[in-house]
Amino acid sequence: MLPPHSHFTFYEFDSSFKEVAKQECTIPDHLMIQDWAFTDTHYILFANRIKLDVVGAMTAVCGTTPMITALSVNPSKDTSPIYLLPRFPDEVNYNRDWRVPIEAPSQFWLLHVCNAYENLDENGNSEILIHGSACSYKWFNFQKLFGNY
Repeated sequence: MLPPHSHFTFYEFDSSFKEVAKQECTIPDHLMIQDWAFTDTHYILFANRIKLDVVGAMTAVCGTTPMITALSVNPSKDTSPIYLLPRFPDEVNYNRDWRVPIEAPSQFWLLHVCNAYENLDENGNSEILIHGSACSYKWFNFQKLFGNY
């Protein structure tokens, strides 16, 4: 059974490998993070929704398929959550509740982030730009992606 939440810890180190920041968060959802990004002010988690695949779990436990076949995408919602966590919550007046994700308007599996950065728009508001590669839930299949099972 999958836990009813996902826990993440971010560590930042200086050039001497001394820890300079630690940020923890718990998100109340079953998630698999394939990749993530950070900007000057945020950690960005691209949440891929997963669920237990009972048949895949049984074949994996028997050793006939890789353990990844115990999971499958969870298409229960029509959107894909993106979490924006403040890197320095005590230093910035942050009015947005990071526990509420931004819901991308389609079901996609984020494979890799190429870049993420912040720009100020013409009104001085910060906007986050993200470059990455994703695949529709319709085409994403753990069993085919990680072996011929």
